[in-house]
This record gives sequence, C-alpha cells and structure tokens, in this order.
Amino acid sequence: MAVEVDGIYHFDLDGKTYSQAHLERIEILKRAGWEIINTPYYKWYKNGWLNENSKILKEEVKRIYRELDKVLL
Repeated sequence: MAVEVDGIYHFDLDGKTYSQAHLERIEILKRAGWEIINTPYYKWYKNGWLNENSKILKEEVKRIYRELDKVLL
C-alpha cells in the first residue's frame, strides 16, 4: 500500500492530466502487487503553499481515508 501525493512533474503541461510516464510507472507498481492511492498536488496546494482550510483538501483527505479503509479492513 502506498499513498502518493503527485507533484507537478507527474502531469503534462496543463498541470492536471497525468503524464504517460506516470501512468506507466503506476501500472508497473500495480502489476507488482502494490495498491496505490494517488492524490494530485492541486488538491493540497494553492500558490505553492499547503491550503489547510480548503474544502477540497478536506474532501480529498476523507477520500484517502475511505480508500485506505477498503484496502486495510
């Protein structure tokens, strides 16, 4: 199990579409038996800073917990 916060380098130039290299790496990890939870940087950061009060961030953290529960419980 891994939780990966995907930074800007995981994406194409638009900053929101995963790059082919990222998708291929994730596929390799899944074939090796890893469960991967990905979360994109833009749900965590605003203007380069952690956006702790963001509703989007809070919802993303809840989603990650739900995904962890599915795998671990």
